[in-house]
Amino acid sequence: MNQATEERVVRLTRTLSASAADVYNALVDPDQLARWYGPEGFRVTDVESDATPGGRFRALMLSDAGEEGHFIGIYKELIPGERLVMSWGFEYPDNSSVHDSELVFELTEVSPELTELTLIHHLGSATPGGFEGVTEGWTGALNRLVSVFEIA
Repeated sequence: MNQATEERVVRLTRTLSASAADVYNALVDPDQLARWYGPEGFRVTDVESDATPGGRFRALMLSDAGEEGHFIGIYKELIPGERLVMSWGFEYPDNSSVHDSELVFELTEVSPELTELTLIHHLGSATPGGFEGVTEGWTGALNRLVSVFEIA
């Protein structure tokens, strides 16, 4: 496979001090998503999450510099406590969007209060920030998710 057609994938793993059910809930519950979703330097101010197959996901982000945008997606597969698959994109304030990637969260319960979370983001060709930006964004977001369970 040559570089032009090679699929780019961001794969990150974190271990969280929580049950797989609690971690899964943090991936789909709007109030919990608002606590951790998004890259460093941004805060999520509004989340819609219809966590059903075909349901819509949308999170409004504001940067420290006042920039805004939405993460958007459609839920494809939901297995509580185990796996979540969704389309993923970014919608700009003018309603134009980049929406050609797939996001997968896999959960493995190591013990009743310890869960390994693996994020796999299959990037499309037009992801804002490119591979490095997406990797940096998810690294910051997952680090915040780990912190949510450390102080819970």
